[in-house]
Amino acid sequence: MNAEPMAEHRLLGRSTPPDEVIRRIHWWTPPVSLHKFKAKRLNSSLRIAAIVSNRLWNGLRYEGTLLLLTPQTWRAVLTYGRPDLLLVESCWETATGHWYLGQTGRTGEHAELREILALAGAKGIPRVFWHTQDHGYHTQYREFARHFDFVFCADNREAQALCEAGVDTDLLLPAVQPAIFNPLRPYGFDDSLAIGLLLDGIVDLLRDAAALEVLRRLRSEGLKLIDSHSLIFMKKMRDLEGFESNLLGCVTAQGRLTAMKYAQIVLMLESHLTLTEQRWRALETAACRTPIIHYGRLPEGDLRKGLVVEAASEDSLPAAIAALRENELHRKRTGHLAWRQVCLNHSFARRVNSICTKVGIAHDWVEHPRASIIVPISTTGRLPDCLSLFDRQDYPNKELVILFKGGPAASEIASYINARKDIRALHLPRDEDTGAGMRAGISAAHGEYWFKMDIDDRYGDRFVSDIMLHLSACDADVVGKPPRYYTFAGEPLIYDGAPANTPELFVLPPEESGRGKICLDGNSLAGKKAVGPYVRVADTPHATGDTAFVLQLRRNDLEVLILDPLNLVTVRQPDREDHTRVSATAELKSRVQPLENLVEDVFV
Repeated sequence: MNAEPMAEHRLLGRSTPPDEVIRRIHWWTPPVSLHKFKAKRLNSSLRIAAIVSNRLWNGLRYEGTLLLLTPQTWRAVLTYGRPDLLLVESCWETATGHWYLGQTGRTGEHAELREILALAGAKGIPRVFWHTQDHGYHTQYREFARHFDFVFCADNREAQALCEAGVDTDLLLPAVQPAIFNPLRPYGFDDSLAIGLLLDGIVDLLRDAAALEVLRRLRSEGLKLIDSHSLIFMKKMRDLEGFESNLLGCVTAQGRLTAMKYAQIVLMLESHLTLTEQRWRALETAACRTPIIHYGRLPEGDLRKGLVVEAASEDSLPAAIAALRENELHRKRTGHLAWRQVCLNHSFARRVNSICTKVGIAHDWVEHPRASIIVPISTTGRLPDCLSLFDRQDYPNKELVILFKGGPAASEIASYINARKDIRALHLPRDEDTGAGMRAGISAAHGEYWFKMDIDDRYGDRFVSDIMLHLSACDADVVGKPPRYYTFAGEPLIYDGAPANTPELFVLPPEESGRGKICLDGNSLAGKKAVGPYVRVADTPHATGDTAFVLQLRRNDLEVLILDPLNLVTVRQPDREDHTRVSATAELKSRVQPLENLVEDVFV
């Protein structure tokens, strides 16, 4: 496909090429558009005056109010805009298209940049320089860096070099913005982008004959080739003889993001791009929860170690691909672990927090919003299980709301809770309907988000914390997981209860929530406390309250997020008085597929 992205090629992060050039480029435009989430709240009240590239503009615009400086606005912004700090990134061209090469001293704009720094200094605005480029750009930015109060480097080699040159420098690694780079996709388009193995780097193949030969062996593996860094003429693409069916083409930043979200596996090679740029790109890919295979050897201490699967030799590469492709659960676990590590340790919010700590200014980012875990029980004999379920959840800001449906047992419950301030109990009549009980639990919750968990089912320790990571990427109102993995009393293995190609990790369109095709597992429901008045679990349906819950969501135009099925196994067992759900074991077993996996394999 060679549709010219005339309105979108600006997202490449470079000056717009002339139309005559654009028409000669081998473009690929994805056949789907990514979902536009509801406007996400800013992560803090910071006001940041900035001269930055497209990458940092995209990353920082969710972290506070970003005030981009242009030749026409910088005096007014610094004088009247009340910025908490001035942040300048090492870049040849900025997101606004101004200050081209000004930081290097090669153009007349260098003097005006010095004026900006002088005015900020006179007004007591902290001046921060983030050198996001590779050590190879040391001489380009060394002198400019001397004029700042605080200097940070994304490359440890450059940080050391600047320190040796007399510039006090701290390491501030590359980062990713989860509001942009995340695994959430549009609903209903899962088959329209069948990318088994994605490589972003056509230029690397044109420059490296040995790498091209390695890729020839992978042409039948669903290999697709794109290039998001370079503009390549259609005539030059003909040098990739034999790859016609694998070649997609040059993509914009949005096209790259779409391809990464839909790919089963992303392959990365030793590239002509700098090491630092490769690290930025690896973080962005991992944040999409797509497993990465790196062909080659990574340097010791490289940021990418632990995020990618390393295939050091040509012989080991096909085996690494097969291991991920042939085992869906292994592939999802691999991508999930890297996604979690990136979101926890390499977000822009964390980088901004590091800057604020160093500079000494307040940063009101709430890293861990309070989560209220609501658990219904019917006998006091389940209290130990209830507290164990709560305590195992690896999330630092949580509370437990026990919904006790049974006779008078206030003193026994109070004695067991033993004055714990993070646990409360609500006593409900034994015949209280499920809907009314959950409504009471949500109303009593103190957390910003509530979670409904069932004591009879199995949860991974990161069940709550992973959902909270997803919620940091968007402003969803209600969250849940699709029914997928089951086990039966006394059996160690799991069963797969989902039809083939069941969609996951998407925002449920309002029109789909009313059709009853998409299910949310009732033991995985979560949502905002703020939308509690608009969320109602049906009272009357017997054993189908969760389905009714989904069907009524469309009435209030709520954004519903369907997540992955990991960290949850539904347990089916014979009827007992203290069991919250009754099931027909034989009938259910006839509808699920046994797997050669233990329950623990679903926990990540």
